[in-house]
Amino acid sequence: MHNNPEKARFFLKLTLKGPVYLAEAVGNLLFEWGCLGIEERTGEVWAYFPGEKDSGDFRNRLKAACQNALQWTGAKEAIRLRFEQIPAEDWQTRWREHFVPVFVGRTWVIRPSWRNVEAPGRIQLVIDPQQAFGTGTHETTQLILECLEDRPVPGKKVLDVGTGTGILAIAAAHLGATKVVAFDVDPVAVQTAAENARINGVEETIRLFVADRPALLQQRIQFDWILMNIQSNIILSLLPDLIPLLAESEAEMLLSGILAEEKEQVKQAIMDLALGIREERCKGEWVCLSAVRNI
Repeated sequence: MHNNPEKARFFLKLTLKGPVYLAEAVGNLLFEWGCLGIEERTGEVWAYFPGEKDSGDFRNRLKAACQNALQWTGAKEAIRLRFEQIPAEDWQTRWREHFVPVFVGRTWVIRPSWRNVEAPGRIQLVIDPQQAFGTGTHETTQLILECLEDRPVPGKKVLDVGTGTGILAIAAAHLGATKVVAFDVDPVAVQTAAENARINGVEETIRLFVADRPALLQQRIQFDWILMNIQSNIILSLLPDLIPLLAESEAEMLLSGILAEEKEQVKQAIMDLALGIREERCKGEWVCLSAVRNI
């Protein structure tokens, strides 16, 4: 029950403008503050909150928390924020309408569960955004999906680092991977990924869990494919830990979430670890690198 009937009739919309990786930088934080949904638009992130949360104190504290989260990534620019109240019935309709089927590469069509699409010859990935990232609309996700369709995934073991909605793990399972391990530091993301795996009928193939860096090091399996769609600074911090998890022969890491200006730094880190770079793909401002033991 809402304490204030007037506030029950609207949602609080927060519009954020900042770096291109803004959603990744502040997304989990927004959900921790009670965000109900996020839309990524060109140059902007829209976040929606229950109307009863709205107050001057809430707005000020959320602004400060978002700025602090961005500074943690090393970004030098500030976030610009704008709040507005919108009628509840308008948002509930528009938020769902925004998520339309997305065709990626030769193989994929990504859709939410409430939309049907005819796509003969394509694999349908049913992904409901809920409270996690990776709905297939972002270039970084699409880059890895396009790489996967060109690789021999059937029968392989796959590790998905920072799974979000689980889209990459689900895609690997659909391609015939025999074992997929996927984790995220965010329990809400893992819960969302588990539900999406169930919707796609691949829950028996994917093992999902909440994990941090120490848990990653405890893995006793070596993987043929390691997938990471995360910010570059996290990729750089995890790379040394992932080497022991990479199978000796024909194994490969697909690393996305890398801005074009960060590419050389990541490539150097890969080579410093005695790995080679098999392939580089670009889409917009983003780069996906393939790192291998043997070229």
